[in-house]
Amino acid sequence: MNVSSVAGRHVRLGSGVYNATKHAVGAFSESLRQEVTRDHVRISLVEPGAVDTELAGHNRPEVRETMARRFADMQRLEADDIRCDTVYRYSSPAHRGQ
Repeated sequence: MNVSSVAGRHVRLGSGVYNATKHAVGAFSESLRQEVTRDHVRISLVEPGAVDTELAGHNRPEVRETMARRFADMQRLEADDIRCDTVYRYSSPAHRGQ
């Protein structure tokens, strides 16, 4: 995965609050993972990058145009890809790690 495409990891003008919340969730998840890993509790953070969802339609037209240009040459994931990943993470044997 190209990490620069993951919102929250690549900071952009006008998305400060969005980036801050993404960074906070990442830090919290890692801290929690370290706290409970000896108790065999799985903590996982999914940062999929560009996913084709209905959320893009909730933006202003100029933002949608910018997004369309940004992702024009990129194959975006589908929501079901995230579901499959999540099912795998939580149904795989514990010895496969966290």
